[in-house]
Amino acid sequence: MKLKQLILSSIALGALAFTVGMAQPAHAAIGMESPAPAQNLEKPASVTTQHHINVDGKVLEPVKDHQNVTYVNGQPLVALRQVSEALGYKVAWDTPTKTALVDMSIATLAIQPDQAQIVRKGKLQIINLDTSESMLPTPRMIDGQLFVSPNVFKLLLNDVKITKDEIFIAPQRMQLQSTTNTDVVHTNGINTFLPPSDKATTKVESNTKATTKDEPLIKVKRTQTTDKNTK
Repeated sequence: MKLKQLILSSIALGALAFTVGMAQPAHAAIGMESPAPAQNLEKPASVTTQHHINVDGKVLEPVKDHQNVTYVNGQPLVALRQVSEALGYKVAWDTPTKTALVDMSIATLAIQPDQAQIVRKGKLQIINLDTSESMLPTPRMIDGQLFVSPNVFKLLLNDVKITKDEIFIAPQRMQLQSTTNTDVVHTNGINTFLPPSDKATTKVESNTKATTKDEPLIKVKRTQTTDKNTK
C-alpha cells in the first residue's frame, strides 16, 4: 500500500512539473536546468520610486509615467496588471464583485481592493491547488490601478525576493520529472464562490489573447468596500 501511494504521489508531482514547465524554454523540456534570471539590475531613470520591479531578469519600467510601485506603511505594493501581463498571465475585472482575476495555466487568482484574503482556484484534476491566503498590506486601488503585495505572485508559483531597491519576481525553475498524463488541465467550471451574475466580465486591455467566454473566470463573495485614496 505504501509503495502504491508513493507511485501515485510521484505521478502527481510529475504531472504538475510538466504542466508548469510547458511555459519554460525548450531546454527545460529535456530535463536541463534553466538559467537563473539576473537580479540586482540597474534602476532606469524612468523609475522614481525606491524600488524597481525585476520580472524574470528584465526591469519593468513604468507605463505612461504611472509608477508601478507604491508604498503602504513603508511596504511596497506593485501594479497587478503590469506585473501579471509581464509574466504572461491574463487579467480581467469583474465589475459586479469588484474583483480582479489573474489567470494562468494551472490556477486563477481572485483579488479584491481593500480585502486581505486572496483566493486561488486550481485547474488541475490530479492535484488540488485551491487555497486562500491573507496578505498585508491589503490591495489598493490608486488612480485606476490595483496594487498588491509582491508576495501575491507566490500563489502562482513564482519566486519573490525584495531587497532594499529591487522587487524580483520570476517563475520557479524546476526540472521536469515526467511527461505522463498531459491531460491534467481543465477549464474553469467554478460555481462555488458567488451567486451567478448576469453581467459579463470586463476584460482589461492586454497583449494576450482574450478568453473565449465573457463569464467570470472565478467567482468570489460580494463584499462592500470603501475606496481608499492611498498615495
